[in-house]
Amino acid sequence: MSTSTTSTDLLIIGGGPAGLSTATFFARVNRPFILYDSQLYRNAQSPEAHTIMGYEGISPAQYRSKIQMELCSLYGKGGLGNGVFKNGKIVSLLKTDNGFEAVDEEGNTVKARKVVLATGIKDVLPPIPGRS
Repeated sequence: MSTSTTSTDLLIIGGGPAGLSTATFFARVNRPFILYDSQLYRNAQSPEAHTIMGYEGISPAQYRSKIQMELCSLYGKGGLGNGVFKNGKIVSLLKTDNGFEAVDEEGNTVKARKVVLATGIKDVLPPIPGRS
């Protein structure tokens, strides 16, 4: 297995609504970015996504697919201009003198000036007396 080192302006970690929104902005202004998508989604079991303007009631999978297609059709040669989507996980992230250095699960290194953590949230609900 060979590994690589890539440099970019922005590393986006997370391929859900927040990560895709960030990618849309960077594609629109034609700035280089790499978006890593683990393909593990908190709302994967939900039949519908809510509170996403313009997409109320669409399934989360349909939403992600539609936004990725829009990015590819609207922005730049090959779709994303200077952007790249990667399926995979970032396993380490370090602050350096020049920005950030991340390593993915395959050992590839990404050097980025900025990082957006768009990994979502985990629901941790408090115990409610009388409920199981």
